[in-house]
Amino acid sequence: MTGVFLLTQVALRRDRGRLFAWSVGMLAFATVCAMHVTSGFGEEAVRAASLRAAIDSPALLVGRGLQMGASHGAFLFYTHGVLLANVFALFAVFFTIRHGRAEEDDGSRELMRAAATGKTASLAAALAAGTAGLLLLALAMIAGLLIGGAQPGGAFRAGLVCALVGAVFLPLGALSGQIAPTSRAAAGLSFAVVIGFFAVRVAADLLADVDPATLVGSPVPLAWFSPFSLAGIADPFGSLDLRALLVLVAATVLGLAAAFVCERRREFGESALRARPGPPHAPASLRTPLQVQLRLQRGTLVAMALAGAVVGAFAAVMAGMALGSEQDQSLDAAIRDVVGGNGSLYDLLLGYVMVLVGECAAVAGALTVLHARREERAGNGELVRAAASGPGRWLASVLGAGLVSVLTVLAAAALGAMLVHLLRGADAGLVLGLSAAAAAQAPAALLHLGLIGLVFAVRPRLTAGVAWSVLVLGVVIAELGGRLGLPEWILVLSPFLHSPLVTMPDTQWAGAIWMTAVSLVLAFLAVAAYRRRDLTP
Repeated sequence: MTGVFLLTQVALRRDRGRLFAWSVGMLAFATVCAMHVTSGFGEEAVRAASLRAAIDSPALLVGRGLQMGASHGAFLFYTHGVLLANVFALFAVFFTIRHGRAEEDDGSRELMRAAATGKTASLAAALAAGTAGLLLLALAMIAGLLIGGAQPGGAFRAGLVCALVGAVFLPLGALSGQIAPTSRAAAGLSFAVVIGFFAVRVAADLLADVDPATLVGSPVPLAWFSPFSLAGIADPFGSLDLRALLVLVAATVLGLAAAFVCERRREFGESALRARPGPPHAPASLRTPLQVQLRLQRGTLVAMALAGAVVGAFAAVMAGMALGSEQDQSLDAAIRDVVGGNGSLYDLLLGYVMVLVGECAAVAGALTVLHARREERAGNGELVRAAASGPGRWLASVLGAGLVSVLTVLAAAALGAMLVHLLRGADAGLVLGLSAAAAAQAPAALLHLGLIGLVFAVRPRLTAGVAWSVLVLGVVIAELGGRLGLPEWILVLSPFLHSPLVTMPDTQWAGAIWMTAVSLVLAFLAVAAYRRRDLTP
């Protein structure tokens, strides 16, 4: 353990900018979540109606947690607790992979181990720095919840619970780096485990019994095997369940023990899984830069297509709630209070939830440009540009791959939504309306792709920051801008709010037209600018 304290300082110093960004993002996210509940579900009757709607439509529980009553705090953690806990989990695996397998890949950890440090000092320092980062996120979350109007004691306990959830995933990132041969494979393995725990939570919440009188759920035994379910069982805004906290602590201790045992027995740079060498010659299917881009991003493309299908199915379930809401006036009122606007409830709700599909497609497009930036930093882009393709054609292939990603996500979302409606016996008109609503999200997603591509061509070092900032800003404004009473000049900044509602009789196409035109102009400017700049590390 020699040198742990100094290595911890190095890790925190190196990631001070990232820690600040994560903290500010968590503060803003927690504030928006709390304000959303405070402003949109301030009355207990509205919260109770929303909880009863979830009982009748279990698919609503996919992105939420276990119901623990209709109080303000319980409803806040029910609607947003799972999302907040997921942020802690993702931060934890990102951090330990970055200071584990990624440092072994770039050689920086080898330099550290050449000094007077112990064999497990680097691992201990990464975990210690990650713990400090989780505590910082917890403080930012608590502050955000308090700003949004949450009860102080419950906000503090919620921050503690989410930090313990993140602590479970700290050794997971370290173990993934010890199993996988590269940081990219370690990230994929970690995300697969996170998704697996999330799926367990969804299954447990769907199987849970909810008392229709008290609106409090009784967790099933399966729930004790997912950290995300344990966060809901802990009930931070109610009577804190110490058993859930003890299980989280025990899981963290077991993970830490496994990580240190593997680190002691593992040779530096080795992994449980061996990297497979590629073929000596490329096949004919990789003759063009676009084919290379699609091949390199096939894993991301498949993952985003699956995500699009899930989001599309969820949107169909949500929109289907409006078909039977005429018999439930409280449900009708609760839906209109969240969606806003006048007209057919089904059309309004469909347009509201289909924005989620557009957001998913925009993320898919942004990931292609961010992948190209990583390829350029690693030097792989230089090899492709040295061939007959040229810089302009290379960036055009990146944007082309982004276009394929956007369209693939939209098509997958339409298929997922149509499958749900067909299983429910919907007529052909509703099915076609779902397809059109998904396709209407393309201009907004392509506008994000063109803007991020232009930033990559002009200021490559700002690509990641601008990409995620623009996406988060657009999503927050689209999802919560109306509920928070933001002025009109702020609402127009989100491209997703300009997507046409194609199922409405008076569809407005102006937004789709100008967003498509602007995205084409941005793509043209990006290619022209990239042809004139040098490669930037």
